[in-house]
Amino acid sequence: MTTAFEQLTLASGVTLKNRVFMAPMTTQSADENGFVNDELVTYYRERAKDVGAIVVECGYVQRNGMAFPGGVGLSTDDHIAGLAKIAEAIKQQGSVPIMQIYHGGRMVRPELLPDGSVAIAPSAIAACRHGCVEPKALTVDEIDQLIVDFGLATERAIKAGFAGVEIHGANTYLIQQFFSPHSNRRDDQWGGDIEKRARFPLAIVDVVKSTVKKCLGDKPFVVGYRFSPEELEKPGINYDDTLFLLEKLAHKGLDYLHFSTGQAVQTSIIDLHDKQPLIDKLIQNRSETLAKIPVMGVGSIKQAKDLDNAFAHGFDLVSIGKAIIVEPRWLQKIKNGEEVLNFMHIEDCKARHVPETVWDIIGPSMEKEEKSYLNKQAPRKEFVPGTYVERFADFHGMVHVEVTLDRVSIQKIDVTGKSLAPGVTIDAFTEMARRIKEKDGTDDVDVVSGATESCQSVLEAVDRIIAKATGTKMSKNKLPELPWLPDELSVDESQIEENIETDVVIVGCGVAGTCAVRAAAEEGAKVVVIEKADSPQCRSGEYAIINGKVQARWGRDNFNVDEMVDRFMRECSYRIKRPIVSRWAKNCADVFDWFISAKPDMWICETQRSPVPDEHADFFLEPMEHPLPPHYNYKNEDYPTYPTSVHFVPSQAPMINANFQKALDTGNVDARFGHFVEKLLKDGDKVTGVIARNAATGKYVRIIAKRGVVLATGDYGSNKKMVDHYCPEISESGVKNIWLNRDVEGNLTNTGDGHKLGAQIGARIQQHHAPMTHNMGGPFGMAGGLGNNPFLFLNKHGKRFMNEEVPGQQLENQIEMQPDNICYQLFDNQWREQLAYMPAAHGTVSYYDNDEVKNHPKCSLSHIGDKEFQHEVDEGNVLVADTLPELLAQLDIDQETALKSIERYNQLAQAGYDEDFAKSPSRLFAINQGPFYAVRFVTTTMLTCLGGLESDEDSHTYDVDRNVIKGLYVAGNVQGNRVAVEYPICMKGVSHSMAMFYGYVAGKNCANQI
Repeated sequence: MTTAFEQLTLASGVTLKNRVFMAPMTTQSADENGFVNDELVTYYRERAKDVGAIVVECGYVQRNGMAFPGGVGLSTDDHIAGLAKIAEAIKQQGSVPIMQIYHGGRMVRPELLPDGSVAIAPSAIAACRHGCVEPKALTVDEIDQLIVDFGLATERAIKAGFAGVEIHGANTYLIQQFFSPHSNRRDDQWGGDIEKRARFPLAIVDVVKSTVKKCLGDKPFVVGYRFSPEELEKPGINYDDTLFLLEKLAHKGLDYLHFSTGQAVQTSIIDLHDKQPLIDKLIQNRSETLAKIPVMGVGSIKQAKDLDNAFAHGFDLVSIGKAIIVEPRWLQKIKNGEEVLNFMHIEDCKARHVPETVWDIIGPSMEKEEKSYLNKQAPRKEFVPGTYVERFADFHGMVHVEVTLDRVSIQKIDVTGKSLAPGVTIDAFTEMARRIKEKDGTDDVDVVSGATESCQSVLEAVDRIIAKATGTKMSKNKLPELPWLPDELSVDESQIEENIETDVVIVGCGVAGTCAVRAAAEEGAKVVVIEKADSPQCRSGEYAIINGKVQARWGRDNFNVDEMVDRFMRECSYRIKRPIVSRWAKNCADVFDWFISAKPDMWICETQRSPVPDEHADFFLEPMEHPLPPHYNYKNEDYPTYPTSVHFVPSQAPMINANFQKALDTGNVDARFGHFVEKLLKDGDKVTGVIARNAATGKYVRIIAKRGVVLATGDYGSNKKMVDHYCPEISESGVKNIWLNRDVEGNLTNTGDGHKLGAQIGARIQQHHAPMTHNMGGPFGMAGGLGNNPFLFLNKHGKRFMNEEVPGQQLENQIEMQPDNICYQLFDNQWREQLAYMPAAHGTVSYYDNDEVKNHPKCSLSHIGDKEFQHEVDEGNVLVADTLPELLAQLDIDQETALKSIERYNQLAQAGYDEDFAKSPSRLFAINQGPFYAVRFVTTTMLTCLGGLESDEDSHTYDVDRNVIKGLYVAGNVQGNRVAVEYPICMKGVSHSMAMFYGYVAGKNCANQI
């Protein structure tokens, strides 16, 4: 019997150091033009140390042949340089580099095609696959060009330094499509009977071989051919067809023939009653000529026994797939007799040089592999005998799975339902029942080709039945892999410097944490509050407060709360929980009264610009946008901003400190600043405390919380790994994070600490996070000039691109789609009169105000006078010129197009209707009176990134199956399900107000164990 570690010299003269290949596997990691990166070079280098050869993933010979995103290109000479790095890296490790070449044909989905292109195939017959459409039938001239392009791709592989090519005639791609009676219905020289259908594959082999001869003469160069022995389509390729093709190929002087199957020793997928492995049939029926060509097997070769079994059945070579991704030194470990695991975790990717795109492909199968491994390590529990039933909805109706068990094994299994997957000619459910019964469980059971989703559902149903029968708790859900999550802290007892027992632990002392501390302490609970900075933390001071006593002072206490909650829900795309928003909206005013009672002497202004007595000049509360601009009515706006906001001037710090002092005054609070909570403690399914690191000593404090723990740790905007994971558009668009607060070690404080702590104990994190990136105008997106007022906006191409009335969050979205992420706001000297028509919203300047009011500075985000405007001009934030051409000359803009856009805009303004973008006539101001002004807009900065642990209106947290985690509460930006998708702009100061409110709720509920 042939063994894996024997040398083999192929017909071309290339010698392999052993008979094991790394199989060609899609990585989807090339860029949109098919160019490879250094990460892919390293990926192959690390796997080339032991195997005899590596077949690099398929390179498309024409751009319209890329059958999956991130495909590697071999269609232009520009691709050579990058691929040369891969070939050289493989050769340096002592392995033979082989490049697979292909065209996807009708398997190329429309979204992957170049603009204006359609999928091509031998005939206009759509593939029986989701997402595939009817292709265009190739002309004879196009077929001739394809053959030429396969030759050119071979030449490029040679120039890149590869020692061979593998022709990809498998997996239903174009070459196989020509041989298949399903996809080839032609009646010319390229289709019809089997002889004619074989002409294209043979022509490809001929052009590859002639190209090798032309470029290398008689120098050794491998030419292999990969084939799928059967296909599910009807009519389709069967074993006899394949044997016919292989006999033809045998006369072409190939170096090897490479099966493409899910199992190396696979039986027929179209005749399930035929139990003879396909490799056995091939060896039994092949001619002497065909027997001279080495045959390579592939599929589910994971352990030494699988390798031995493949060679025992007569394979001359084998190729290893997923196993060598998981373990780059797989072959060496097999040779040494070491244990080889067939699964990995996402955190292993970096050390094993697995690109993220590869993990996206293999990740789902890793859970199954790990489960199978763990099941084999521990004996299965005995069953409670009986008959069990599970049901699930499939594409074609309900499926019933009935399993009869005795104490130790499956006695009978019936799966009933329609099995109508496209292209599948067998009863997939009956076959799955047979496979599960044969394996006495679901471990190592493969799904039926072409019916993957349905068969996977059968496996999951049987797993649920086994869980019931063994009394095993089975999670219906799975927490996603979190690449940003660090390993859980392990602390030796010698590192513990102090043990504390208390009622409640509050982690974080910002707005939410401070309110939680005070609320819990006032309930009589003993509280330990832990903060990694040196004092309570906060910034700015806007709060959205709905109705209530404070708002009654200004006549703003009659809002329809349910209407506002519905608006909030819509702005978050109904990705949040209404009870969370509703409870806050209906009760935040009462909690705000409690909050400000900590500083009863605070001055409350009559208007946003009313005088402030000298003794209160350093701290007061103002009503934002009160009174409203004369022409603004939020009820008539597409994007209303309700006038519910108040503003602590100059910041809320005095109020936060006053609340913290109120908590201290109870005598129930032990404050630990400069401490970092690094682990949550659990007793069974309840959170019972924390372990915190004392920055001053480097040792740890263990704190047992008899009633529970409140996480009030803020957001994760300064944790790039988390931002990239949940909101990749932030980095992609070049949006910066702005955060000033630092801990006692000098690091930024909003690093997702609570998210990490919760995730480590299995807390579920919400989906669809919402970065706070509302663009408030000015050259940095953080206010300036005339804010984000809806004057005319043009991009650098000089084109108008939106209805300018969109608020700041939506404005930012539009800017991120513009060339170079920049645009310009243009207005003229009539701006003073026009401000009164602007919306009183996030970032708008809607008051022209030259008054000087005692001790009450203008809010730069809403009020401006000539003095402030001139300052903006002097600082260069606002550009000015006497004529429009002079103004445009100062900008990075297509001046000619911009002038035409302004002319068009002025015509719309004169007509009183914006037929281009439907802007309101009341804000459609012509730009025709100099001097003229422009402000350059760029992407804004991210203030915070909202999305936390799944929660509810009682500040509870939830596990993967959405069961409440006992003893763990959340408040503030670590609380999930309160904001999602987009930060809502219908009220200013929502984040602060919810932090205050749910800090209060969390503190009370934790103290009372609600």
